[in-house]
Amino acid sequence: MSALDKAIKPDRILLDVDADSWKSALEQGISLLKDAPSVIDYEELRDEILSHQLKTPTSLGNGLTVPHVRTTHVQQITLSLLRLREPLPLDISGPAVYVIVAAIPKTMASEYLQVIGCVARLFGKERSRQELDACTDEDEFFQTLKDLSHAL
Repeated sequence: MSALDKAIKPDRILLDVDADSWKSALEQGISLLKDAPSVIDYEELRDEILSHQLKTPTSLGNGLTVPHVRTTHVQQITLSLLRLREPLPLDISGPAVYVIVAAIPKTMASEYLQVIGCVARLFGKERSRQELDACTDEDEFFQTLKDLSHAL
């Protein structure tokens, strides 16, 4: 099991999302965290992510944006993932196609670096992005993501 497997589950993945603004994409990604068992206070978490990431998205390039917050409102690293229907222009790193919202307990910094390292390596490979782009539903996407992360 990779660090990524523990942090993201199929019910927190949404494909072909319509988002006409960064705020819309961010809010849709945050909403997928609402029923995650590790979330202690969803409203506080939502407000914290919005206040940290609304103005300045965190882009890793290759179409990947990872809005994140270190917080006391989750017990475990908790991720959601959106694949946008249309690329969303954000900054000089290029448009966002994938948005991974990350909520990290303040005490789990090194674990978060493992997860984000896995994500960066995975999305840094064109072949991996092509395989993920070809997925037609969330279950297939989750399985492909899992397989690719284990192959790293």
